[in-house]
Amino acid sequence: MVNANPQSQDDPILLAHAKTDAFLREVTEQIDLDTFDPDDSEILKQLVECMGDSRGMTRLRFAETLAEIGEAATPFCWMVWRIILIQLCGVRLLKL
Repeated sequence: MVNANPQSQDDPILLAHAKTDAFLREVTEQIDLDTFDPDDSEILKQLVECMGDSRGMTRLRFAETLAEIGEAATPFCWMVWRIILIQLCGVRLLKL
């Protein structure tokens, strides 16, 4: 029998989505078990970076997770918003 979708295991987008989903499950489990470390800056950075996922519901879940974490995530969220604002303003300035 032939695999109906042999390319799916090699598709970089599907692999990235799977990695993102696994990371979200891991963090959610840590929060649920009260073992999440809000001082782990690498995890907080990765949570914010995952807001760039192409799937809307996944972005929403990351936003909800960051909200659950609360104040510890704020500096990382501001960093991303600053980058977005600079990019948006730069695009608008180029259109003038």
